[in-house]
Amino acid sequence: MEELGLVHQLIVPLGGYTMTFNLDVIVMTWIVIMLLLFFGYAAARKRNRLPGPLQVVGELFISNLYGLTEDALDKEEAKKYAPMICALFMFLLLSNWLGILPHLEEPTKDLNTTLSLGLMGFVISHFAGIRAKGFKGYIKEYFEPIFFMMPLNVIGELAKVISISFRLFGNIMGGAIIILVVSYLTYSVILPPFLNAFFGLFCRHHSGLCFYNAYSRIYFGTGEIVMDIQTWVNVAAFSGAGMCMGFGAVGAAIGEGFTAAKANGVMMRNPAIGNEIFKTMLVGQAVAESASIFAMVIAILLLFTKFEATSILTVAALLGAGLSMGLGAIGSGIGSGFPSATACEGIARQPETVSKVTTVMLAGQAVAQTPAILSLLVSVILIFKHFPATDAIELAPAGALIGAGLCMGFGAIGPGIGEGVASSGGVAWVARNQEFAGQITRIMLVGMAVAESTAVYSLVVALLLIFVV
Repeated sequence: MEELGLVHQLIVPLGGYTMTFNLDVIVMTWIVIMLLLFFGYAAARKRNRLPGPLQVVGELFISNLYGLTEDALDKEEAKKYAPMICALFMFLLLSNWLGILPHLEEPTKDLNTTLSLGLMGFVISHFAGIRAKGFKGYIKEYFEPIFFMMPLNVIGELAKVISISFRLFGNIMGGAIIILVVSYLTYSVILPPFLNAFFGLFCRHHSGLCFYNAYSRIYFGTGEIVMDIQTWVNVAAFSGAGMCMGFGAVGAAIGEGFTAAKANGVMMRNPAIGNEIFKTMLVGQAVAESASIFAMVIAILLLFTKFEATSILTVAALLGAGLSMGLGAIGSGIGSGFPSATACEGIARQPETVSKVTTVMLAGQAVAQTPAILSLLVSVILIFKHFPATDAIELAPAGALIGAGLCMGFGAIGPGIGEGVASSGGVAWVARNQEFAGQITRIMLVGMAVAESTAVYSLVVALLLIFVV
């Protein structure tokens, strides 16, 4: 299997540094270029109204590719870019097919080749955009439909290079690895030649066609960045769902892990009641998990609800919904882990208190989940609030909707953790003095209610941002 990493390199020292060249890729690239030049010269050398075989093949090939380019672009744009894009496809197709022949390597199996092709399209398309709209108009496109979308626009442009480059490289390299592995396993008998033909003729042709289509549509489709409001609504919904579930999973995982660590530690103190500790741990983890379940519900709503693209306010509302629930689940998830961890420790020390300790633990966890529930409420309001249709870019109301999500999301973190700390103390003292369980529970709940007040303040401000601003 050492052939997978076998590369013939030329290392050139340069001013204290070294430049490394892959000789296989360089040689094969020039072979492909020479073959294409020879075919083009031979097909066009004697052009007649009654064409010869090579002219027929060449004209059929070019006319079909030109037609595909016109489908991806308009006719005027196709005239400008079809020669370059068609030449690129022919280079890719011949490069991919050469790998079928023994002892020949595909240039596209090297990431440097595919990345260079992607960068070439990136530079040419953006130069064309500047030439068509002027530098000022070109830069302005990055700030549409509203200015704070600029980072997403920049990331999207850079992602195009990575996307098409790695897709082609992965297809070719993956096929080569599969063929090589199967060849070693079957001693190159029967199956590998068929695999080689399949990947070489079909998959690599398909990869080249996909790269050609992506190249023409992504880089030269318009020469500028154009995204309608429906596209931005979809982007906001998917981004909000990702942030919601991503942030929302953090707190619950920490709280559950803390509970499990404590349960493992205290079980060795009193192995005889290991089952009670185990059950308490699972119950506590289940409650801590509920914060991330809220986040999952909002993420699913964002992913699968069909939103009407009425205005830019819908975009802001969906982003705010994801932020509200995602951030709001962090504190409750972490906070709910404290009382369950303390309950496991208390039961290990005082097994007879299991009933009262579990009751106080569940009460404390329930209250600690309320900041996440408030965040859930704000997220649902943002998702289902109807906004009037307008083409105007309303920056202040859009900022208010995102601010509402941030306000409730961040505002729920502290109360969730603080209430978890308070309930942890209540559980610990009930385990030590169960005869005072009622009094300890009242003090615990009053303290948690005061800690909850800051989440209520965040809720009030969030609602004002949604309905008043």
